[in-house]
Amino acid sequence: WNRAIGVEATHKAGQGRWPAVQHAAIEWLCRGLIARHHIPQSRIAAHRWTAPTRKADPTDWNDRALRTWIAALYAPIPGTTYRVLLPSSRVRTGPGISFPIATFGVGGPQVVLPRDYTIISDSHTTGEPVEGNRLWVHIILPAAWGWIHASLVEAL
Repeated sequence: WNRAIGVEATHKAGQGRWPAVQHAAIEWLCRGLIARHHIPQSRIAAHRWTAPTRKADPTDWNDRALRTWIAALYAPIPGTTYRVLLPSSRVRTGPGISFPIATFGVGGPQVVLPRDYTIISDSHTTGEPVEGNRLWVHIILPAAWGWIHASLVEAL
């Protein structure tokens, strides 16, 4: 299927908690695929959501826990360096597009970051959604400018 990526993991219903090493490996793989292929969160689905009459996996995660885990795949890791993905990415004064674009000083030029520019974040938060993704990254270095949408950056 040329429009989907499947991540298969061996874990049978009733086996209990996934081993930590298996969980970490799946998280690492999914984060990498999301970043490499720019997959929006709205396009991530469990097997049981796409083929409910044929599939039940993953069996040991209820929908709420699975959706929480998927959302965490998009969460920036505090203290990590990020690279800006698109040219002219605007930094906002708060976590949403309704917040003003940050400026260099009072009345100064807007903070617009070029592609491949690197930043460091101290935290992330949920804010106004952009294409279904509510995660925003707070920038602290090279300056405490404000917030940039998580879809505009990738971890290095």
